Amino acid sequence: APLRAVYTRVANSLKARLFMHVAEASVAGVAGAPPAAYDSALKYVPLGINTPADDFIWYHDGTATGNNIWYQFQATRFGDLSAGGALIEILKDRIQAGIEGNERLAFYFLTADGEDPAPDGSNFFGYRPSATTDMPTAPGVYNGNGDAAGGYSFFNTYGDGESADGGTRIPELTYAETQLIGAEAAFQLGGQGAAQPFLDAARANRSWGTIPFPALGSVPATLENIMEEKYTTLFLNPEVWNDYKRTCLPSLAPAPVNDSPGSAPRATPIAARLPYGQQENTANPNVPATSSTGVAVTPISQNPNDPNPCPVLNYTSSTPLAN
Repeated sequence: APLRAVYTRVANSLKARLFMHVAEASVAGVAGAPPAAYDSALKYVPLGINTPADDFIWYHDGTATGNNIWYQFQATRFGDLSAGGALIEILKDRIQAGIEGNERLAFYFLTADGEDPAPDGSNFFGYRPSATTDMPTAPGVYNGNGDAAGGYSFFNTYGDGESADGGTRIPELTYAETQLIGAEAAFQLGGQGAAQPFLDAARANRSWGTIPFPALGSVPATLENIMEEKYTTLFLNPEVWNDYKRTCLPSLAPAPVNDSPGSAPRATPIAARLPYGQQENTANPNVPATSSTGVAVTPISQNPNDPNPCPVLNYTSSTPLAN
């Protein structure tokens, strides 16, 4: 397609994304929020990116100045970042349920034991909160539960899938995200039947950047399935944080806090907005207040487009953690 037409579709996908940012406030009737945001998002989906070939992805190559930023960071600071348990456990659960292969897992992360990726993902492990080994989680909450005696999985170095030269192009706004926006908006407006074609379209065109993954057929377009599909598809994209704040899916429990050695861990909320630096807190009277009671931390004030806080999910273990 002509470049102007491609960029017009990218802009329409961006409009759909922005209407999803205010959908929660729209439904809640927050003053200043646009009415019928889900309808508006859904209106822009068919006008948005309509083929993976037109995905908006950053250009990178194998030269020293062309490597993607994740490769550059890992090349100099390997070991600083390891895989969180939630995403790995979601992918492993999806493999077990027959709705995912191991391709995403093997592309996103390295195996914990250095061996070839197991078809069921059994040699991938996410880092446990506080490195604990005895913290099961309530049903349906993802925390990386599993035995990682062989170590943890680290980020892959994001090469081209073969030479690992840092040339993998990082996706920013894609056909898959556009279809999954359509799936969520259609679900909210018309239920599973209305959402199903959009979820099917995303699953039929699975990729990350220019790396394709096999199509895996249809799954029921429940809100949980839609948001898990988006969570696993938009790896490294901060848009999943906005999705979580709007839908509270996937069901995530953050790392527990230990106030002192030997104390029982306590639950904390997932941040509702980005923290402010100390100078900003001191000098700017508009910074939202937070407080700590020693038992629980009051969530950082919600942004106006996110009026409904997600529930604070906790682990079920009562065993004190050692600092």
